[in-house]
Amino acid sequence: MANDLWLRGDEARRRVMGEAYVAETRSRASSEEDVEFDDFVTQLGWGATWARAELDVRTRSAITVMALVANGNELELEGHIAGALRNGLTRREIAEIVRHAAIYCGIPAAKAGMRALGRTRRLQEEDGLDFTGSHLIQRDE
Repeated sequence: MANDLWLRGDEARRRVMGEAYVAETRSRASSEEDVEFDDFVTQLGWGATWARAELDVRTRSAITVMALVANGNELELEGHIAGALRNGLTRREIAEIVRHAAIYCGIPAAKAGMRALGRTRRLQEEDGLDFTGSHLIQRDE
């Protein structure tokens, strides 16, 4: 059941990750437990964290990229790199965050971060995806 925290979280999640990402994530929920976990993440991760006013989304994206590099979570990292681009970070800034992570998190973790950054570049170049603005946009060029 949607409550205020869930609604704020859903809005923040769609703004950062894009409509397509959220829809695809929700479509993978194959059980009641999956749906409940997704609601949990929406409320706590997005509603109680990302929707807070104390840090802007650009700063939150930089912190999140660093944390995901530290944890070696390439799959989540790709989505959050796209979100970071959407939130105003440049590729150079993201690469610098990953470089900084190499010192504190280790070279293997940072290499995984650079691979994820490379995959998002390919998505932009090959599929014409634009991660700027508030939503994932398909360019018609």
